[in-house]
Amino acid sequence: LIIVANCIMLAIYDPTSPEPGTNGFIRNQIVNISEYIFTSIFIIEMVLKLFAMGLIAHKNAYFRDLWNTLDFLIVVVSILSLFDIGGNLSAIRAIRVLKPLRAVAN
Repeated sequence: LIIVANCIMLAIYDPTSPEPGTNGFIRNQIVNISEYIFTSIFIIEMVLKLFAMGLIAHKNAYFRDLWNTLDFLIVVVSILSLFDIGGNLSAIRAIRVLKPLRAVAN
């Protein structure tokens, strides 16, 4: 449910109206705020799974599952894009749309 909401927010972002006073500005501000919320939720999920599953030591460890590795990379890119580390990562941030693939694959 959270992943679907995140994808909807990514879809309604309008990169053509960044200036105040345009129709999409308020919508973009809401999307930007929601990005912090979704990233926080995904960080909490990742940390809980890391503690529950372990890093890599046994066969069911977090990083031995490729979907968990993808989730980890998505969370790291999301954190980098929130703090503008490494330049413009808004295009790379779109890989968060890959998260629903996990639900389909399972």
